[in-house]
Amino acid sequence: MWRLLWWKQIVLFHKQANQLIYSLQKLPLIGKKVPESWYRMDGAKTAIGAVATVLGILFEFVKKFLYCIIFLAGPAIFIQSEIWGQEAPGNILAAIAPMCLWLYFVLSSLFGAVFNTTLFEAGEEDFILLRQLGVSPRNYLVGKILEANLRITVFMILPLSILVGPLKAILLLVIRFGLRFASEAFGAHRFDIGKRRDEKRWWVYLIPMLATAAIAYALPALLGPERFPLLSGALSVPVLAVLAALSAAVGVFSWRWLCRFKGYARLRQRFYTYERVMQIQTAMEEANKNQMDSYSSEDELTPAEQARVSLKHGYAYLHELFVIRHKKILLRSTKKKTIITAAASAGILIAMLFIPQERRDELWSTFVLRGGSVMFFMFYFMSGGALVCKAFFYHCDESMLRYGYFRRPEALRDCFRLRLKTLSLLSVLPAVPVIAGTFVLPFLTGHADEIHLAIPLALEALILPVFFSVFHLFCYYMFQPYTHDGQIKSPWFRFASMAIYIAAYVLLYSGIESLWMPVIVLGVTILFLAVALYCVMRFAPKTFRIK
Repeated sequence: MWRLLWWKQIVLFHKQANQLIYSLQKLPLIGKKVPESWYRMDGAKTAIGAVATVLGILFEFVKKFLYCIIFLAGPAIFIQSEIWGQEAPGNILAAIAPMCLWLYFVLSSLFGAVFNTTLFEAGEEDFILLRQLGVSPRNYLVGKILEANLRITVFMILPLSILVGPLKAILLLVIRFGLRFASEAFGAHRFDIGKRRDEKRWWVYLIPMLATAAIAYALPALLGPERFPLLSGALSVPVLAVLAALSAAVGVFSWRWLCRFKGYARLRQRFYTYERVMQIQTAMEEANKNQMDSYSSEDELTPAEQARVSLKHGYAYLHELFVIRHKKILLRSTKKKTIITAAASAGILIAMLFIPQERRDELWSTFVLRGGSVMFFMFYFMSGGALVCKAFFYHCDESMLRYGYFRRPEALRDCFRLRLKTLSLLSVLPAVPVIAGTFVLPFLTGHADEIHLAIPLALEALILPVFFSVFHLFCYYMFQPYTHDGQIKSPWFRFASMAIYIAAYVLLYSGIESLWMPVIVLGVTILFLAVALYCVMRFAPKTFRIK
């Protein structure tokens, strides 16, 4: 079993090395200096594979820290400070430890351990070892389950110990470890008796997920500061020790059952096939293609539209023609987001009529102080730039990039400006209800004399759509991540998207006053726009191409 796990790591080593070499070849400046010979097994690839392995280990630690920040520490701080109205204590880790303990126990030790199984998830390296190299399915799959549990334990122990303490972290992970083996054994038993289905029913996962989120996050908020200590106190060290002992006993029994299970050959034959390994990728490709095709339009232009197009020349003509012929994809998402923001704004304003005045005062103070950071995070999710950029590629640029003149610096600059204007206007529309609600809120909270404090937030709501439009277009022109079927292949594009998400999340808890947010966002937007235009003219002629 251990030898098979070592072989799997060798396969992953080569895979990660090839991915890193490919990513280096896509860099604007040094990409051409990376030769194809590095893909062969020589000293260069060994060194690159070692670097990729170290980066992979660091990335796993980063992911676990991000998980603890995003799903445990961040919500704990928000619930305790915003809903309970408590002041920030001196030792914030000690203050949020009970809440983090509760959240991890519910989200990961219970829900994650039961639903996140690995026995029926086939990856590319699994297919290579099980089907092409013909290794023992029993030894490999049992080792795969053990490896998945050990990996989570090793990478999670440090961030979880920081939040809840080493002893409680170990007990929580033991609980998760045992329940994970029990869940794997239960799934194998269902497969053995013929009740395991190939397809995943969405409601089987969605309903428990929503129930788990309600128990983890909503229940402490509803209980409040008076009764939540009773809930968190139930997870004391003795209670966790008992649960860990029971879970360990169940885990040992499940492990022995998995080692004696006779159906691994049948399981390999059914789940670890090439068709199943490629099933997710094929489904995503078809979904992308169907999505883009459903938004295209072959209708004839109306006389009014023909008159609009005839007034344009050059790339402005091409852009105007694209906007008219594909207005479905440009307007459908915008309409939905505008309706959602209007309904949400109206709901919040109506709710102000039914809550006590003291609570209105607290909400208004919070909105004035931290509304700017929350608004940045909200507009990150509201931005539809990624979808529009995909439409630009699929219905225009995929054909136009075959011509050299379309990649000249002047052409790229003109198209960038035209698209930025259109995308910014589309992104501003969902912000209109937010801006209107910002000016109505002080009247409903009894702070009409402080309406001037809403002006910075309204200005930020106007600037943020432009900022995110610049960001999406910049990433599109610099990385051009799409293949001919709409798939994203560029790792740098994913890195940029993750970076802006992390920035938005960190800003949510940064404590920057809303008064300064529009000034900061405006300055960053102007600087980013200048950098984007320079980079598009300087580097995009080489990077903006068909993958």
